Amino acid sequence: MKKNALRILSALLVLVMVVSLAACGGGKFDTVKAFLEDPDTKAELDKSIASMVNDTMDVTLEGTDDTLIYNFKFSDDTMAGVDEETLKASLVSGLEESTFVSTFENIASSVSEVVKAENVKVKVIYAKADGTELASREYTAKAK
Repeated sequence: MKKNALRILSALLVLVMVVSLAACGGGKFDTVKAFLEDPDTKAELDKSIASMVNDTMDVTLEGTDDTLIYNFKFSDDTMAGVDEETLKASLVSGLEESTFVSTFENIASSVSEVVKAENVKVKVIYAKADGTELASREYTAKAK
């Protein structure tokens, strides 16, 4: 699990870098989804996500008008023999850790600088391979 956490944090740092580069461009995207669909943004994020995906976890990014959604899906092999309730509790606890909270709040702030949507949010979802949600949390930009 610690390896996965490090992988996640490194991908988040790439997203922050991509957002910073987009902010330097001057223009704003209409929505989070439009930002993610931008060819330059997509190319950088695809590279980052490819480095995170492995036999234990699949990672996807989605966007709506105002929300950036991280989907982390554990493979069936990873879930085999795992006490699901213990895993859920661990994931929920991890989503509440100050490091994760501040990281995702900062990402929401960064994304809000490059999209026109107001009240940009970041949603993190951990799920089993079949899509059954194990834990999730939504983060909003810190008030300035």
